[in-house]
Amino acid sequence: MSLRHLEIRELSAWGFDPQTDRGSLSCEHLQEAACKAQHRLGVRKPHQAESPISVDQTRSLASALTARREAIAATGEFDGLAWELAIVDLRKLIAFQRRVGFADGDQSPIKQPATCQQLLDLALPTIPSHPSCGISTTPDGTTLTLRTLSPNLSIRFNRVVDDSLGSVGLLAYSGSPYIEVASYHGRWFLRDGYHRSFLLLKHGICHVSAVVVYAETFAQVGSVGNQFFAKEILFSERPPMVTDFLDEEIAIRYLRPQRERVLQVSIRELQEPVQASFHQQERL
Repeated sequence: MSLRHLEIRELSAWGFDPQTDRGSLSCEHLQEAACKAQHRLGVRKPHQAESPISVDQTRSLASALTARREAIAATGEFDGLAWELAIVDLRKLIAFQRRVGFADGDQSPIKQPATCQQLLDLALPTIPSHPSCGISTTPDGTTLTLRTLSPNLSIRFNRVVDDSLGSVGLLAYSGSPYIEVASYHGRWFLRDGYHRSFLLLKHGICHVSAVVVYAETFAQVGSVGNQFFAKEILFSERPPMVTDFLDEEIAIRYLRPQRERVLQVSIRELQEPVQASFHQQERL
């Protein structure tokens, strides 16, 4: 089987994070790209925070959005958050994600011309797709291994565990399936859905349905981690924008081998002192 590659687009005007595989790009190439991008950024007008919500389009699609809200709320994805559904302009959103990557032949899934229903299903799907994965166990049954090309797949134990130990469930989770926007301290960010947003903008589609989260803390924006731009950059005079991924002078492109994500769950047998709280029922 031939080696699969990802085409990466990385924003280069705000510095590079270390220890990242950038294929065959040399340090000289990165420095040249950064200088070019910073020059481009320098002539840009300072960012003027503006709500991306289109009131008129949101009102015109109110019935369709209301029909989706109940199903989205039932997922529990936004429990504890203040949120609503709205039509947003992707061109007005700040990008905290440094790069987007596409597998071979994965850059044109949007049918043209796209109908309102197709765009609604793309942004707020009622039946989320699940990444494919391979599952195997060791002969002794003590280790479960999952292999997938999805960078977002994770597994969790079911919150409800049967005390009788008849079964212990594992839940596969691949992240939110929705295009999400976050509002925080007067600025608006693309919270989730970078690949779809890039493709929409590439096809000239700027307005799309989204879950709009009104974040009370920076952590609720979703941009906490070394793989994202720092808060100081996001609140700078000229922050990275989602549209910058389409700007050839700001986004550098390179190929790197596609990585396989491997998740393992193992069983270990230990001998420890008795914890009385676990055995109260036995003493009754």
